[in-house]
Amino acid sequence: MAWLGFAILALVLWGITGVTQKLSTNRISSERSFLWFAGPWLRCRGCCCGCAAALGLGTTVVVCSVAGGALNGLGAWTSFKALESGGKAQS
Repeated sequence: MAWLGFAILALVLWGITGVTQKLSTNRISSERSFLWFAGPWLRCRGCCCGCAAALGLGTTVVVCSVAGGALNGLGAWTSFKALESGGKAQS
């Protein structure tokens, strides 16, 4: 049942994230908000790929991980764009 605690925590954190994203897009563009969101992850991608190679992860695992990260990033960007375009974030 530990998964339930993690799932509830994820929902709470995503809810808080929605509010902070809305606050940021009230003041700066969705593109700039996304750069602040993704910047730390973009800077460490070389380190992540190096760690994946050092751990001996297969190509499929690395490709799926990169695809998951890219889809997460696109989801975040579209979320910022929706909020910038007048979407509401509920707290």
